[in-house]
Amino acid sequence: MSTTESSSAPHRKVRRAERPVTVKIAAGEVDLLQALALLAETTLAQQIRTAVEEYLEWRLSQSTLPQQVAAAQERQAAMLGHLLDPGTARATAGPEGGDASKRPVRQKSITLRIPNRECDLMTALGLMDDTTLAEQLRSAVTRYVGKELRNEALSTQVKDLQQEHERVLTASA
Repeated sequence: MSTTESSSAPHRKVRRAERPVTVKIAAGEVDLLQALALLAETTLAQQIRTAVEEYLEWRLSQSTLPQQVAAAQERQAAMLGHLLDPGTARATAGPEGGDASKRPVRQKSITLRIPNRECDLMTALGLMDDTTLAEQLRSAVTRYVGKELRNEALSTQVKDLQQEHERVLTASA
């Protein structure tokens, strides 16, 4: 939990409305998000926050959500149960070799502030999917960028912006 000490009561902790989160995102997706931010006259961070909002709306509206929650509860109970009886813990083998689709992708670290509620929901989805908060954020960005690239109005916006930039550059020459 992100807290700060209140100046009026030095021993009282106050929860901030947002949490700073750092996530590594594929450089190509960062470039696309920056282009979308330019078109929308927003920031990269705002594009990611929009991606998170849309992702949460989509995930939380899925009809299979109750089954996903139940499966996650069972998985968590089993995992925590291994602390009480370590002899039942299954061995986890690491990947050997790895296939070509798992090659490292150049990534950029992005730090942004995410509202607590959204951060908590993304963490809950991570527990349901057995993934990390960072993986949930990357999934949100990937889904958002893909959706935006399929948006037919986007190409019109890009062409208009390119023409505007050409006009400005020509006028300054």
